[in-house]
Amino acid sequence: MSVMRTFRPARHSSMFQERSVLLMFKQAFVEALSKCNPHLKNYIYIWCNNDSTGVPMEISSPQYRIAFEQYLRRGTPIDLTLKQARTTTNYIWRTRKDRKVRASHAANDGKIFAWNNPPSTGHPGDEFGCRCTAEPYYGAGQETMSHTLHGLTSAGPRWENNDFVWHFFTGNGRSLSLSQIGHLYEIANYWAYGLSIFQNWNVQIVEEARKRGHGNIRVEFVRSYDFEPIEYSHGNSVVRGIFTGSVQPQGPMLSISGEAVYEFSDRFTDPLDLREFWAWLREQPDRIKRIAQATGANLGLGNPSIGRAFDADHDNVSNLFHAISEMGGTAYPITGRWRSAMVASVFKDPSKSRYRRN
Repeated sequence: MSVMRTFRPARHSSMFQERSVLLMFKQAFVEALSKCNPHLKNYIYIWCNNDSTGVPMEISSPQYRIAFEQYLRRGTPIDLTLKQARTTTNYIWRTRKDRKVRASHAANDGKIFAWNNPPSTGHPGDEFGCRCTAEPYYGAGQETMSHTLHGLTSAGPRWENNDFVWHFFTGNGRSLSLSQIGHLYEIANYWAYGLSIFQNWNVQIVEEARKRGHGNIRVEFVRSYDFEPIEYSHGNSVVRGIFTGSVQPQGPMLSISGEAVYEFSDRFTDPLDLREFWAWLREQPDRIKRIAQATGANLGLGNPSIGRAFDADHDNVSNLFHAISEMGGTAYPITGRWRSAMVASVFKDPSKSRYRRN
């Protein structure tokens, strides 16, 4: 026996119709207001389309409606060209400024690009999972930040951990540069964008520019960073940076330009990190005694008295420990140097700026 079924439209179809009507109403509202003030249209679109990019969405076109319906039915992403009217020829790349931003996109943050000349990363939103946005660029009165790394050419092939160890035994302590071992580009980019250092560094420079207001500025920092993700042999290394430039007031904005120089320093001590371990032991006097007692217990020697703990430092430990750590090799320094150029336009008032401490 057949049963008559009442046809009910899919829920997502009704949702699509309701949303389309609402969006068309919003667009008509915007068009009416824009006749009074054409510039107002660009900002109202942000609210109307729930689009943080600030780029108006062309929702009235049949192509976009079809693409939107496919998104509701199958989850197919809406192509960027369908949902952005691109009312300006250029845009400012904006990231979410968190650790999830990929390094290549963090390097684009604050820079101006043309729609007809995309960067190597593509436009914001082109790559899978990209949360970056394109802010329309109208000219003066908007914050921009171009901070680009320079001097990252490597003079040799990339080293791996075994190469560090081999040089430890055969290099007679000869110093090396990041360029020689093929790590300069990776270290500089990982430091600037992988660790998000440029984000805080830009704020530090801008704060000094606001204090100065006009004239020359100089900003410095020295800090240790963990570069083990580049290669295990690096570990914690020190980077020192010095920015020198100038700041000029331009109405409510400050124009900042200058160059920064960075110096990297590290020291490869021993393949087993025994010297590093010994330096760590010396932070508390009882650690040497405790490890000796534990070693004695493991060897079945009980807990004998070990006497007074002797003095030692990072490079001058006991003869026995030194011999074990050296293993016939010689520690050597690793240095590096690179630059960055900065051109920025920021608000004088930090409360209006995206370049300020939270």
